[in-house]
Parts: sequence; structure tokens; C-alpha cells
Amino acid sequence: MRFVCLGGTDEDSNLVPLCPTCHRLFPHKFSNIITYNAVQHLAEKKAELYQIDAEIAQSIVAAPRHAAYLLLNRKTMRLILNYGMYRRFCEFARALLTNLNPKNVTDRILLARLKVFLGEMALYLDDESSSYSAVGNSLPILQESRQLPEIVRRHSNAIFGRLAGRLGYAIVEQRHLEKSMPSENGPDSGDLYDWFFRMLAFYKKQSDFDNFMRISNEIGDISLIEDDIVQSNILSEIGRVRLLLGEPVAAQNAFQTVMDISMREFHQRGILVTALFAAKCAMAIKHYEDAARQIIIADQVKAGASRKKEYEEIESIKFKLEQCAGRDIFVV
Repeated sequence: MRFVCLGGTDEDSNLVPLCPTCHRLFPHKFSNIITYNAVQHLAEKKAELYQIDAEIAQSIVAAPRHAAYLLLNRKTMRLILNYGMYRRFCEFARALLTNLNPKNVTDRILLARLKVFLGEMALYLDDESSSYSAVGNSLPILQESRQLPEIVRRHSNAIFGRLAGRLGYAIVEQRHLEKSMPSENGPDSGDLYDWFFRMLAFYKKQSDFDNFMRISNEIGDISLIEDDIVQSNILSEIGRVRLLLGEPVAAQNAFQTVMDISMREFHQRGILVTALFAAKCAMAIKHYEDAARQIIIADQVKAGASRKKEYEEIESIKFKLEQCAGRDIFVV
């Protein structure tokens, strides 16, 4: 990414990025864009993921259990999702499938968990059919294990449910999402909000807005949710439904909070998807300059976080913006 100074001092905080792909979008025209300091923060956090990457690579043969536990760690998972390194860590998981001993009880459980991990990655790679059967066959092993905390068993049910939903098996999806519900007063009751998010996504997909609103009302004050990512996931679903129901201003308010969280965490895919929805909200209320700002943000992070459909969506919104507001909307 190239940075330029537009006058004044040339301190880091005064530098602004040019679009890394077309170099014709000048985000310094707008406020709240990705700054040099934000990109530096990204580099620092990515360095942490690269350290984990190196440790797993060194341990796959010499200490496969250690590598598996490190790969399945929640912190590792969040970093993978933040920076979109799905394929790289899928390679590690597949290598570990051949290096662990299925005759050993501990290894057999790790093998089942790795298959669930691959299933979760398949959701982000649009390759659900490759993992559906493997995850389904792993569930009995995980459900019967007394070595595992309840949260792992619930998570595996949630992943299988999501895979089923992507493949069109709505009844299977609902059954396994319901199985993944945590106890409201149990040790993992904080994960209840994550379950609420999954159910919101399910009801949105089914266009069951009555149950969607019922769940959103059960959540209560979303600002009190301690996990920022879960909070942003819930608000994102609410924003999408508000947009579907023809309430772009309410949707825009939700997406603004989601963008604030995604920027703070530098969750690249979160930034990308939220920017696209925020641009649609701005287009709906004819705030074209705001829509252009959101598309510029999406353009800046798309290389590391997008799928083909999002590339196409960016270009589609750009085209509509230029039709509505003229090509100068993207020019200083």
C-alpha cells in the first residue's frame, strides 16, 4: 500500500493511503478512512500470527499434539479469522490428520476436532460439501468424550449446523444449532450471546422475521456484551434485517458500531463486509459521498479478505455510484 502526505508535517498520523489496486480512489477526501497507524497495527498483530504459524510448522512432525492444541486455540482461531489466512492453516490441519495416531484416545479426539476446524474454515472458503460428512462423523466422538469441556461439544454442533444450512438442510441446521445452546447460568454462559448470533443468522436466512425479532429482544442491551466481536456479529445481523425491511437509517446506525469494532480489531473481513452493507444503506438514503467512503474502505482491504462475489459487489456499487453522483465522486 502506498502512502502520501497532503501537506503539513509528514508524521505517520498525517499520511493517507492510496488505493492499492486502482490508485485513482483518494480516500483523503473523506474522514474515518484506514490510516497509516491502523495498517501498522495490522502488521504488529499479523506478526503474532506468523509466530504461531512458525511454531506449528516446526511441531507438526516432532510434536503433533502440541501443534494441534496450538492450532485449535481460541486465540489462534480469532487471528486466523481476523486476517483471512484460512488456506494456510487448513494445510496444517490436513498434515496433522496424517501425523496423529487414531488408535490413541487423545489423538482420536484431536483428529475429530481438527475435522471440525476444517469444517469451520470451509464456511469461509465456500467449500462446505468437502467437510460436511467428516464433521458429521466426528460428532459422536466429541459428544461421547469426557475429556472435553462442554463448549467444544457445543461448538462442533454449531459448525455442523452451519455447514448443513449452507448446503440447504434447514431442519438439520436448526436441530444442531439448538443443540449448541449453552446453559444460561453455566460456566460458559457468556457464549449464550454467540448462540443468539447464530440463531439470528438462521432466522434471517429463513426470512422468519418474527422469530428474529423475538431473539433480538431476548438479547437485551447489546452494548453490555463484553466480547466486541460477538457484539458486532449480532449488530451486523440486525443491520442486515433492518435494511431488508426498508429501514436504511436504523441499519446504518447498527453498521457504524460494527465498523468501529472491526476497525479497532482490524478484522479485515469484518471491515469489508460491513463497508459493503454501509454503502448500500448510504445509497438507499442518497448519501452518495458516504457510500463512496465505504467503497474506498472495502477497496483497501479486499485483497486479503474477499471472495469473488465481494469483488463483484464492490464494482457493482461503484458503477451505481458513478451513475447517480458522477465519476467525480471518487476524485479529489
